[in-house]
Amino acid sequence: MSNFQASDLQAAANGIASNTGKYMSLHTAAPTIGSAATSEVSGSGDSGAYARQLISFTAGTGGVDTASSATFQCPALTVTYVALNTASTGGTVTAVALLPGSGITINPAGRVTIPAGTITVS
Repeated sequence: MSNFQASDLQAAANGIASNTGKYMSLHTAAPTIGSAATSEVSGSGDSGAYARQLISFTAGTGGVDTASSATFQCPALTVTYVALNTASTGGTVTAVALLPGSGITINPAGRVTIPAGTITVS
């Protein structure tokens, strides 16, 4: 039995989301929180170069905040992790998530969209 009320959990999630890096990146291996991003995707998709995407979080209920959608241009490869970073280039990784299954395989090069609500902070 939790001693926390839903409002306490929501306040905690809101605080985490507001202090988490706001630039989402894609990775082929696990980057390390607190360090510069490693194994980040590079190259081009079907209509442009890969770049980190600025996202925002929407306050939810029950201690969960959800991220906006993000669309990336990617070369042919398999993405296994997403991360949040403090800057559009360089910066520091602030959160990492392993994608389910074997990740996302992109072949041929193209666009990958992470739908709104897929990434949550709780």
